[in-house]
Amino acid sequence: TDEFTVTVTPVNDPPFPPEGLDDVEIDEDPDPRRIDLADLDEIFYDPDGDRLTYEVTSALRELNMDIDDRWNILFFAPDENFHISEGTDIIITADDSELTCDLHFSVVIDSVNDLPTDFELLTPAYGAYATSSPTVLFAWEESTDEADHSTITYALVLSFNDEEHWFRDIEETRIFVAREDLSVDVNDTTDIEWWVYAYDGIDSLRCETPFWLLVAPLSVNGVNETALPTELTLGPVYPNPFNASTTIKYGLPQATDVLLAVYDIYGRRAATLIDRSQQAGFYSAILGSENLVSGMYIIRIVTKDGILTRKVILVR
Repeated sequence: TDEFTVTVTPVNDPPFPPEGLDDVEIDEDPDPRRIDLADLDEIFYDPDGDRLTYEVTSALRELNMDIDDRWNILFFAPDENFHISEGTDIIITADDSELTCDLHFSVVIDSVNDLPTDFELLTPAYGAYATSSPTVLFAWEESTDEADHSTITYALVLSFNDEEHWFRDIEETRIFVAREDLSVDVNDTTDIEWWVYAYDGIDSLRCETPFWLLVAPLSVNGVNETALPTELTLGPVYPNPFNASTTIKYGLPQATDVLLAVYDIYGRRAATLIDRSQQAGFYSAILGSENLVSGMYIIRIVTKDGILTRKVILVR
């Protein structure tokens, strides 16, 4: 009888991914920003029971692809406003210290349009009282769309008498609306609610809080403003005393540089309402009570035609 020995030499087997990993497609700016893709210990398998280590390779830094070493969780947290609609290849390498295996999958991040940024209305101030000026200035903060590099246009909406009146395709953050375009009754006081939309060519965003104002009859205070003023005028100021805001009327007999400012009783400037050139005509400016304390203030207008002042009282 012959006897012999058989020796089976162990050979290391490489790890392999029996489960695989599906391609990933998401929208840009996901919420939450971190996306957990897989538990790598559940995807990869080593026939020899060796402990595996992992490495992820991505050509795009903006994906912020990484592995949570505590639990071997593969995740990524793409940069804000980053998208790659054509997809990109991701490689996961499993290593048992002797042999490795790779797993490939693709990540697609679809572009999503960003809304214009929030903005607020400026003037007429909330609850303002517009008297018989031939035009009313509506102004608001700028809204931007830096992420998509879009051009922003605006739409002004005036709501009164159960109707909405739209002024569209405004390129600046202000618009003068003529009294006749307001379509209000010239003999009655009209309560107007107004707001603004910012439009980036795809989506629009409405300002958070609409404002309202009272539009008085054209004949208020007996001022005929269909003709040009013959001299520099300041006033009337209504209401006075005021709480939320007051309207300051002034007239310019000719085109000139205008400085209309408000000073406290110590001579310190509290607000600048107008500081620019204006054509001849009647105008109004709104003085809001924001950043002002109760008390008396001096309204001062300075032009090449002279200097005039008026007193106004703020009552909280």
